[in-house]
Amino acid sequence: MRVSVLGEQFDPDGDTEDSSVAIVEKICIGEGRYYIEVPSLTPGNWCMIEGVDSTIFKSATITNIEDEREGINDIEYRKGIVSGVNSDEDEQEEDNELNADDEDEEEDNDEIIMNGRGQKIKRNKNKSIYQSSSTSTQQQLIPLPPLRTQPITSVHSLPHIFTPLQFFNMTPSIKISVEPLHPRDLPKMVEGLRSLNKTYPILQTKIEESGEHVIWGTGELQLDCAMYDLREVFAKAEVKVSDPYVPLNESVAEKSILPCSAETANKIGSFAVIA
Repeated sequence: MRVSVLGEQFDPDGDTEDSSVAIVEKICIGEGRYYIEVPSLTPGNWCMIEGVDSTIFKSATITNIEDEREGINDIEYRKGIVSGVNSDEDEQEEDNELNADDEDEEEDNDEIIMNGRGQKIKRNKNKSIYQSSSTSTQQQLIPLPPLRTQPITSVHSLPHIFTPLQFFNMTPSIKISVEPLHPRDLPKMVEGLRSLNKTYPILQTKIEESGEHVIWGTGELQLDCAMYDLREVFAKAEVKVSDPYVPLNESVAEKSILPCSAETANKIGSFAVIA
């Protein structure tokens, strides 16, 4: 099945680059450690979808509605040539043909009767439509317009994403450095870190300016679980890990009593700062 994957930055009225097309390979139901593949699911069920996670960072919206604005102009839309809906002129021609056929059938089924005023009236046997032969006035039922069985897709309609998932407002405070035991396993480890970032909502993976891969977590237990999944599930390679450490950040505890002043080398400019 072909679907569109809309990222967290997708905006139908602005930036639409955060979107991609994917093919759903399998739909499964999670049963503990096992996955049960099913052909389809009804709304309201939790499921696992395989084949759409290549462009998902943390959360995304999956829909089967694609961008149909390309190749469709406003003139075609005004005529109604969208999603197989016929134009008004075509519908009018079809209605005229149907009315002509109905008139031929009505002539065969007409019978002449006398009303209370002594006027001859032509009555159809199958329909309650009366036509007076003495006057030119015709009383006919006004048929309703045919129902459109196919929806009209607007050229400006694009799907809107769901509100991105808001995870716990926690900042990771412990980080570790990782590197593969064998340099040939570096691509596997990088792909494993991406999968790790999707699996753990609060976990963060970054690449420092020196090229070092680091993992940020909220505690040693979370990092221990993440490293097990990285080695055994995602990367399936030996990974070396540094000791966890907490980065030090300078902060201001209270207002200083004395101002800190400084002046330039030429003694012309000076400034004072109170923290």
